[in-house]
Amino acid sequence: MRQTGLLAASAAYALTHNFPLLPRVHALAKRLEAGLEEVGANILSRAETCMVSLSDSLLCSHQRNVILMM
Repeated sequence: MRQTGLLAASAAYALTHNFPLLPRVHALAKRLEAGLEEVGANILSRAETCMVSLSDSLLCSHQRNVILMM
């Protein structure tokens, strides 16, 4: 495998700089979920990670499911 140093440096950066932010991002996903429920969105999958899955009841009719990723 070539250029493994670049891959290792990218992984090290992600663990050092992004991993500590995950609790904050998770809290934002929970907040988004609560706000969507307040406006009547049908939540299909609870925010257990950084994703909220909802039905298209508030969105365009040609979309069936939308996954919002943070």
